[in-house]
Amino acid sequence: MRLREGLLLAVIAAVSIAAPVHAATHTINISLVTFDPAVLTVNVGDTVIWRNNSFLQHTVTRGINCQPASGGFDSGIMDPDGQFSFTFANTGSFDYFCLLHCIAGMRGTVVVEIAPVPIAATTWGGIKALYRTVR
Repeated sequence: MRLREGLLLAVIAAVSIAAPVHAATHTINISLVTFDPAVLTVNVGDTVIWRNNSFLQHTVTRGINCQPASGGFDSGIMDPDGQFSFTFANTGSFDYFCLLHCIAGMRGTVVVEIAPVPIAATTWGGIKALYRTVR
């Protein structure tokens, strides 16, 4: 009996750990001289899309204090209704700004965290039913 319970718990644990983590897509809206939201928290592997909803041209340029970072992302000039996307592969805090409007305070940050380990979507009733079939 104890062996079956242990086996069942091991199966449940394996399914929970092996459940895939799906990357998400997030949107940051650009309007006039703001990024909305200005701070966004995502998981590693997620993609962020910046949409230029303004009548002005903008950039999404990685860096701080209006200085581009070497090796960072850069959208180049985005016309109105344009968009730029970037997939974050590493954890960290990624500051960015609009090269054309940084002096006006147009800045943002994407915080990238490790995705939480998913828990299998089961109910206690489902676990008990699975246990009954193992016995």
